[in-house]
Amino acid sequence: MLKALSLTVAIALPGLLAAPTFAGDFRGQSRAIIENLTPNDAKLAFHPQKMKWEYETLYIWGTVKNTGSNRKEFVEISITALDSHRNFLGRETWYIHENHLNAGETGTLDRVFIETEGRVPAILQIQLSGNEK
Repeated sequence: MLKALSLTVAIALPGLLAAPTFAGDFRGQSRAIIENLTPNDAKLAFHPQKMKWEYETLYIWGTVKNTGSNRKEFVEISITALDSHRNFLGRETWYIHENHLNAGETGTLDRVFIETEGRVPAILQIQLSGNEK
């Protein structure tokens, strides 16, 4: 039986001095960096809530907030996993549960996963997009 492991995550956002982290152990690795690749004009923000390594797969829970003044439809999140040498491990894209987000609203992302063939990601690149209405 495989042991479930949790992950410490540092959020790498431009302009922040200290990055929030998630406590835990990730197969001996103490932290993984999240790089936010979402363009500023997308007006969407991802907030990770929980990450777990189980059965050679990374599971992610979080929220996405519409920080703009217009409604967003078909909001999707793309997550790319890289190792410490920035080699590609895997990528998945999902839509948030809600069909749309009005200005200021928050949507949910529950137990999405990235299969990395058993290799532990050191970097997670996040990119959000949505159609503005």
